[in-house]
Amino acid sequence: MHFYIDRACEYIASWVTLSMHEVAVVAATTQLVVDTTAASPKRCADSDDAAQPTMDKREAGSPVSIETEFGIVSKGNQELLRPLTTLTTLIVYSSLVQKKMWDARFLRGQRAEKPADWLKVSDRDFVRRLATRHIGEAAADGWNCVAGAMQLVNAWALQSEEIPRVLPPNFELPFNTRLRMAVCLNVSWKFQRAQYSRFPRKFYNYEEVQPTLLAPHTHELAFIGYCFMTAEEQELFGGWTTDNTRAIRAMYSEMLAQEVDLISHIDVFTLLTGNVQVQTETRVHDIFERYPTVSADCALAARSLVPFFLYCAARGTDPTAGALLCAAFLALSTATNPRAKFMYAPEFFRAEFCAADRGAAWGLINSALHPSNLAAHMIVLGCYNDPAWENYDFVEPQNLRVAQVMAAAVA
Repeated sequence: MHFYIDRACEYIASWVTLSMHEVAVVAATTQLVVDTTAASPKRCADSDDAAQPTMDKREAGSPVSIETEFGIVSKGNQELLRPLTTLTTLIVYSSLVQKKMWDARFLRGQRAEKPADWLKVSDRDFVRRLATRHIGEAAADGWNCVAGAMQLVNAWALQSEEIPRVLPPNFELPFNTRLRMAVCLNVSWKFQRAQYSRFPRKFYNYEEVQPTLLAPHTHELAFIGYCFMTAEEQELFGGWTTDNTRAIRAMYSEMLAQEVDLISHIDVFTLLTGNVQVQTETRVHDIFERYPTVSADCALAARSLVPFFLYCAARGTDPTAGALLCAAFLALSTATNPRAKFMYAPEFFRAEFCAADRGAAWGLINSALHPSNLAAHMIVLGCYNDPAWENYDFVEPQNLRVAQVMAAAVA
């Protein structure tokens, strides 16, 4: 066991060292400046032509410091922007998973003995079937990548100098903010699934005299940033082809410096392991251990509904783990649904959830019945709009109306 821990520590240390080394090399050779107040697709393409002196980070104000003029936007604006930032991140994450550039499957691991007909075994036999059925879809966020990325976005990516204090109607996220959101999503994915990226290697560094074992490069971080661009911005950038390697390398170097800044100034581990979606998993596990009536199938079904209610939460609200889980169990225990996975018992809800969480659960179900435009887009995007999905019956309006009546009864 100690051997694997030592190897993991060595790997992490080497990755950080390599990242810092690449940033140092870029700064020394190209004098690239990470100026987050003037970035644009065109600037990324021409950054090598306009070399500027770099600024020591120790001389710059911290992005979360209360002593600086600029910083992170207010908590209220973060909640108001949550549907927009979540939808934007979910679109990119779902695209990368569906294109199999990110492998989000729940692999079961290698077995001690192979079956006699192992050559005929299908891919579905190598995954954990129960987890795959319930949280295998990208929208269910089974690896908590989107939820973790949202925590990093709120703590680091939303800069007050780019986002007005009073949000206008139809507000769109600035280009710079979206690039930082790409960095947050990349860090969240690395934390959960660092070794399961499947990006094609096709970019060579022609400026190196000697070939390197790392080439050809994927420039994965830059591609994630490219996915956060609009169609017009992608066209201005020059597209994602080997003919545009210079601009791609420049954007990769800039985003790599931003990634180092993120992990250097933000408590990444706490945000990724303590967010509300992870908290619901802890509570589901505790309930599963204490209640024989809660099966593994029911527990995973409850977990699969948590992102649904999180997406539908009213704008400006910050739902707790208890409220999300209470709403999920109410949806799973409607007596009118023949596929109900949990038997409705008012004493269970009153014992496990406080009065505030039970009242908030009613509000979450009501928001799911009357979703905003952004929430409706998130629902349509993923499994929550797919009748073939395992738990689609529990997010149908008819089932949610019954669940809302039950929520009022226990509130």
